[in-house]
Amino acid sequence: MKKLCLTTVMVVFVLFVFNGIQGQTTQLKLQQVELAKQFLGTWQATMGKDTVTMWEGKPYGKAVITHIYTVIKGIKSDSYLSCFGYDDRDDKIKGYNLLTDADFVTWIGVFTTDKMFKIDGLDTFEPGIIWWKAEFEFKTPGEVIVRNFNPEGVKTGEWTFKKVK
Repeated sequence: MKKLCLTTVMVVFVLFVFNGIQGQTTQLKLQQVELAKQFLGTWQATMGKDTVTMWEGKPYGKAVITHIYTVIKGIKSDSYLSCFGYDDRDDKIKGYNLLTDADFVTWIGVFTTDKMFKIDGLDTFEPGIIWWKAEFEFKTPGEVIVRNFNPEGVKTGEWTFKKVK
């Protein structure tokens, strides 16, 4: 009887430990499309005394289109359009930025947490050729910190955008 109780306790213990370890390694998949909605609205960052950079993010079905522009002394100048959508084959957000001179850049990004979006700027979606990196850290629903990096990961700029609409 003692041997049966000891064996039962050991089996229960092993099952408990195995289930506990398995439960700790399970990660929830982030909902990339839902998290991308954080880019919607009108955002603004002060760049200098009379200069602000703004983006207006709008839904395009489940995708997002953002219009980025600069306002200097009240005069608005287009910078680029950024269009992005979700690729379920690799669970990443892919986009391109269309500049006013008809040039473009492509990028692939992913939310690594519900508040951090990281981008690799690529040579026409070639993941092996990274031109730049960026991250968007959504501090609150009304504030995001944007950081740019060179291909080696050295920070080249940081700006705080506030949601104005």
